[in-house]
Amino acid sequence: MNLPRDILLIIAEYCVRPPMKLLDWVPLEYLDMNYIGANPGAIDLIEKRPPRNMLEWLHVSRNPAAIHLIEAALADPKTAGFVNWIALSQNPAAVHILEAALADPDKAPKVSWDNLLRNPAAIHLIEAVWEDLVNSDRMNWESLAMNPAAVY
Repeated sequence: MNLPRDILLIIAEYCVRPPMKLLDWVPLEYLDMNYIGANPGAIDLIEKRPPRNMLEWLHVSRNPAAIHLIEAALADPKTAGFVNWIALSQNPAAVHILEAALADPDKAPKVSWDNLLRNPAAIHLIEAVWEDLVNSDRMNWESLAMNPAAVY
């Protein structure tokens, strides 16, 4: 079946994410690259200039749009230490990484339970260990109260 070109263009608009760019009046040289990493809309800028230090990785680690960069950094022994696990624990796109870390005795201590309890995508992880968690020093009721998935 051959679809008309106009319909194919409409479908393509929904399938392909256009590259993001700064507004014309925003000078890149004035933006602090330490903080741009937290902006999901800035992923194209982050990819062109990957994080280079711990402060930049702090913000990138919490950015759901940067999950592919985080996965690559964790796979490389030279950059794995830059990923900030405290920030990563609150990243909804990183739940698969956090789940694997919790199953690994060497990596489990890196996970921040305060931030994991705030992570709406991690509610199934919290529920799975609820009996142990509720009576432990890892439980932070204030953090859980901030999790939108804990209230329905």
